[in-house]
Amino acid sequence: LKVNSDATVSVLAGDSEIGQGSDTILAQIVAEELGVPLENVKVTSRDTDVTPVSMGTWGSRVTFIGGNAARLAAAQARQQLFQVASKMLEVSPDDLLARNGKIYLQGSSQPVLTVAQVASESIVKRGQTITSKATYSPPNTSPPDPKTGYGNYCPTYAFGAHVAEVEVDVDTGKVKVIRVTAVHDVGKAINPLLLEGQVDGGVAMGIGYALLEKPQFKDGRTLNPNFCTYKIVNAPEIPVIQTQFIETVDPHGPFGAKGIGEPTTIPTAPAIANAIAHAIGARIKDLPITPERILQALQEKEKSGR
Repeated sequence: LKVNSDATVSVLAGDSEIGQGSDTILAQIVAEELGVPLENVKVTSRDTDVTPVSMGTWGSRVTFIGGNAARLAAAQARQQLFQVASKMLEVSPDDLLARNGKIYLQGSSQPVLTVAQVASESIVKRGQTITSKATYSPPNTSPPDPKTGYGNYCPTYAFGAHVAEVEVDVDTGKVKVIRVTAVHDVGKAINPLLLEGQVDGGVAMGIGYALLEKPQFKDGRTLNPNFCTYKIVNAPEIPVIQTQFIETVDPHGPFGAKGIGEPTTIPTAPAIANAIAHAIGARIKDLPITPERILQALQEKEKSGR
């Protein structure tokens, strides 16, 4: 992380933005911790020529792991700012706080300096650019057992529940998902709009997993390699998605936050499968639950007299 003389902040992040909004989240965390406007923070990721090494964007952990690293780096940079500002003002660094690009004395509502003035003072008069670097390794974790694969990868875990409402045409076997209600414990919601987008995308993926998607292979070749033959959910097929977030404030997460990526997909297919079983009175255990499988299940149910 580097604070420039105009109070803009350059962040080099090892975690990759793959559409989930992690650059925005990291920028928000840095802006909040450093006390500068969000628009001042520029995050560079996905460039291994300049960014640090990361363990990768997986496990719904970027907000938690990368966010903690970003907050630690921002806290270091803030302390450097306060060290310079304290000498400019002849006060203790502990007497200062930063908010929205300005520096205040504790208990005062009037700014005494700007972050730009302090950063410029450090660069121009002291020859020192304010830079910081931080990593975050979760406490109380353990690598997986080489035989069982079990281990404690993260000090926090996500919890959620989905409820699906479906209509099943018993003549054709066609399923229509009417509504999905998704409730997730997110720790602290740093960006509610991004969270909602994650849920919408995860539910859409879960519907495809439940009803449509199945790679077909023969002799090592993919038989359905494109979207004409490999069906996914289209926009008109997306149901009403009702989202609710429960904020529990995780003690280990940055500002109490934790991740939500994969947990938005995982409960959707089981919820749909349960809803179909409730609707037709027969349990289908193989995915995707196609019309053919539904009709077969109905025929077997009729034969057995259940």
